[in-house]
Amino acid sequence: MPDGAELAMARRHLQIAAELSPRNVRYRSAYGEALLAAGDLAGALAEFTAAADLEPGARNEALQAFVALKLGRTSTAFALVDRALRAHGAFALGHYVRGLCRVVEGDPVGAAADFAAAADVAWNGAFFLEERARLADPAAGPLGLAPELPAEVLKRFLRGAATLKRAETASAERA
Repeated sequence: MPDGAELAMARRHLQIAAELSPRNVRYRSAYGEALLAAGDLAGALAEFTAAADLEPGARNEALQAFVALKLGRTSTAFALVDRALRAHGAFALGHYVRGLCRVVEGDPVGAAADFAAAADVAWNGAFFLEERARLADPAAGPLGLAPELPAEVLKRFLRGAATLKRAETASAERA
C-alpha cells in the first residue's frame, strides 16, 4: 500500500488524466480506485459509476457495488452486483461483493456460497476461501465469533470503524 504522499500524487495524476480524457474508462476506473484507497467513497462511487456508464464492465460494476455497500446502501449494492453477475457471468470480484452484501444482511449460508463461487472462478481462490471461513462460516462465525455476529462485525468494518478485533478480544468482551 502506498504511503500518503505517494497515494496523493497518484490520485492527483489520475484526476488530471480523467479530467483531460473524461470518456476514458481506464482513467476513470483507476481514479476511482485511488479515491477508494484514500477513503473518498463519494468520489470513488462517482468515478466507478461514470466508468460503468461509459462502458459496462464487470470490475467497475463490482467496485461500484462495493462502494455502495461501504456507504451503507446494501440494497443498491445487491442490485448492482446482481446485474453485473447477470451481464458478465461469474467473476470472482462480483461473487465476493455479493457475499459481503449477504454477510451484512445476515445470510452467512448465501455468503459462503458466493465466496465459494468466487474461489471457483478466481485464478487463486485461497483469499475467497479464507473470507468464507472468516466471515460466513455458520459454525464458527468470523474469526471464531458466535454465528450471530458476522453482520455486525462486517458492518463496523465497512463503515471504517476500528479494525476487526481478534477472536480472543471479542470473546472476552462478550463474556
